[in-house]
Amino acid sequence: MSSRFPILLYHRVGPPNGSYMDAYTVSPEAFLGQMEQIRREGWRPISIKAALGDDTQKRSGRPVAITFDDGYASNREYAWPILEEFGFPSDNFVVTGRLAQANTWDGPDNGTWPLLSREELAGAAGGLMKFQPAVWKTALRRLLRLWAVLRPKGKPCTCPSSRHRSCGPT
Repeated sequence: MSSRFPILLYHRVGPPNGSYMDAYTVSPEAFLGQMEQIRREGWRPISIKAALGDDTQKRSGRPVAITFDDGYASNREYAWPILEEFGFPSDNFVVTGRLAQANTWDGPDNGTWPLLSREELAGAAGGLMKFQPAVWKTALRRLLRLWAVLRPKGKPCTCPSSRHRSCGPT
């Protein structure tokens, strides 16, 4: 198996509402269709931790990681039940300093959406939903950049996702 694998990044799964956030939102119907396609085409969702570990090399199939950014509460209502139905794990990068609050980082003119609470995180499907602080994602990006810089010149990038822009040309 190649060490390359796709990482799907979602922000918010829920009904579109005509706001700027629609550009970062996948409707529940579209998300269900995407998960059906993943299964139909033989992809095997795995966690980022499993993908980066040595165990990945021993597994067969077509690995893919499903991730969610920012910890929007609508994902609990719309995405998590679909992931549970399929038995697909996901990695969720939450803004730990904003649990049970809203995404005020987009500015006052853009509206806000509720974020997951500590209780919602604790009640997530054991084993399927993994949670990391958003800073973990930043650390992973820095690690991938360092990996690209330190690799021997002329050697192809062997990082888990060499399409990641941090790796640069291979």
